[in-house]
Amino acid sequence: MHKAKASVISCMDFRFHDKIQAFLQYKDYLGKCDEIAVAGGTRDFITPVEDADGEYIWKQLELSIKLHDPEEIIFIDHQDCGGYGQDDTIPLGLSKKEDLEMHKKFCTKLRKVLMQKHPDKKFTFLYAPLRGDIVECE
Repeated sequence: MHKAKASVISCMDFRFHDKIQAFLQYKDYLGKCDEIAVAGGTRDFITPVEDADGEYIWKQLELSIKLHDPEEIIFIDHQDCGGYGQDDTIPLGLSKKEDLEMHKKFCTKLRKVLMQKHPDKKFTFLYAPLRGDIVECE
């Protein structure tokens, strides 16, 4: 088995790629982690628009765990996310503070589910604002 330092789940939004890559480099995870990017990042784990969306993201995470046994599983959500905004689960155009608070609620729900499935894993939840550094999302 090839062991990964982390599995990183983030949104596909191009506006945040450089910020996420810089974070991974800072953590020394660049090239040493599985990267899973889908619209909405964490959203489909908890409230998928369609059942297939939830099944897909869970399958990707479970494969990462099975194949590469990551030491840490990192979820990175971001401000003004169209994946969350497509049905106003988290509306677009909120202030950074309002947006972060709504994402924190999702991160808390997801942590509870993940801890039941994988109590032995380390989970980290982060948030990327449009401007500024990535911060904790809990």
